[in-house]
Amino acid sequence: MSIYGSIGFTRRDRYKDRILTKKEKETLSKLELELKQLQNKSDLLYEDLSITDEELKQLEEPIQNNIDNLINQINDIKYIKVR
Repeated sequence: MSIYGSIGFTRRDRYKDRILTKKEKETLSKLELELKQLQNKSDLLYEDLSITDEELKQLEEPIQNNIDNLINQINDIKYIKVR
């Protein structure tokens, strides 16, 4: 360890897995499928070399916001905060 300790480390909240009902499992699988589709869409944007960097930023921003929201929804379903 350096003289500064572990720089950038923050204490994370503690979560544990929830026991999911059948309906929650179905919802979770739909959300995960939608997440994979958005990630694939994002990957395709980066592979398209005809798009300029400015256009890529504009196209990527709403997709990334949707991905972030889906990840938050998935985490809300899968985990409960212990502390």
